[in-house]
Amino acid sequence: MKDIFQIKISLDNAKPSIYRTILVESDTTFIDFHHIIQISMGWDDYHMYQFETGDYTIAEPDELMEIESIDPASITINEVLKQSGDKIKYEYDFGDGWMHTIQLEKIIPYQLNKIYPTCIRGKRSCPPEDCGGIWGYENLKKVIKNKKHPEYKETIEWIGIDFDPDYFDIEYVNEVLEELDYYLDEYENFDDLDDLDDPEDSEEVFQNQLFEVVNEQMDSNNPPETAATFKRLLNANFSHLEAKMLIAQCVSFEMMSVVKEGKPFNLKRFVKNLDQLPDVNLDR
Repeated sequence: MKDIFQIKISLDNAKPSIYRTILVESDTTFIDFHHIIQISMGWDDYHMYQFETGDYTIAEPDELMEIESIDPASITINEVLKQSGDKIKYEYDFGDGWMHTIQLEKIIPYQLNKIYPTCIRGKRSCPPEDCGGIWGYENLKKVIKNKKHPEYKETIEWIGIDFDPDYFDIEYVNEVLEELDYYLDEYENFDDLDDLDDPEDSEEVFQNQLFEVVNEQMDSNNPPETAATFKRLLNANFSHLEAKMLIAQCVSFEMMSVVKEGKPFNLKRFVKNLDQLPDVNLDR
């Protein structure tokens, strides 16, 4: 029977510390482990990543990368992390250079009545994307503490007035982790969209795929926000077609990340975009 790894993910050079402790199945592939890290930490999966073991690099194939690497879909974490105390590095966003230390704290028995992966503890908020790395984040925290700072207004408009560096919502993280299989499935379902560059049929194929996704989400009530948004739009005097087209636009945004950038369906961002759809049909 498989084991469960208790792993601590720490953002290097963060003071005070930013970390998550998770429980994950030992036979998890590194590509799935990447998604688990993204969700647990709170990143938006906008950028490239790689794992460094000390002996080799694990990263998705990319023509621009000069180093040889192992495909993260072909190797599991228990092939690298073998005993308590073992560590590797995870780098996200080669521009900002967010380096994380991944440490296997202990190996525990698998329990049938438990849900995996799950986050069992953590501290502090994930930094905003594209804020300039750990040193840029340190400066950002100083700026938002000083309302008289010349960059205060611009920074708050960017990250939002509610951003709190000390906040961590473990319940929300685990809600998203429970949806891991869903958006990984969505990613796999759209692997066949590589032919969208064909000008003769790309638009029609893509549009049909979008409506199929919307219909499947509503039929299965997964995620439930899709059906709820559809009802809200109908109550706002949008037609059935108009409502589906608005939801399809949100799906399209995620699918373009899937097709063009090779990223998974970002369920968290998708739900946020659904929430931002209009409450009133101004054309009626």
